[in-house]
Amino acid sequence: MEEVLFSFLEGVMALLPLLIIILFIVTIVRFMNRYEQRANAQIEFEKLTALHQQEQMNALIERLDRIEETLETRP
Repeated sequence: MEEVLFSFLEGVMALLPLLIIILFIVTIVRFMNRYEQRANAQIEFEKLTALHQQEQMNALIERLDRIEETLETRP
């Protein structure tokens, strides 16, 4: 009975370095995925901010055009 237990433990101990390496790789991949998701969210936020700023700029240009037309039509 003890021989079977020791044999099992030897097998587990032989696989332990491999399991640690696999765990390390899985942890790195998860970290990279989370980092990529945060980066994608930041890029999306920046796109929306740029779009909003472009809309504000377009509105300002329209207002300036109307003011310019008003000034040109005044005597």
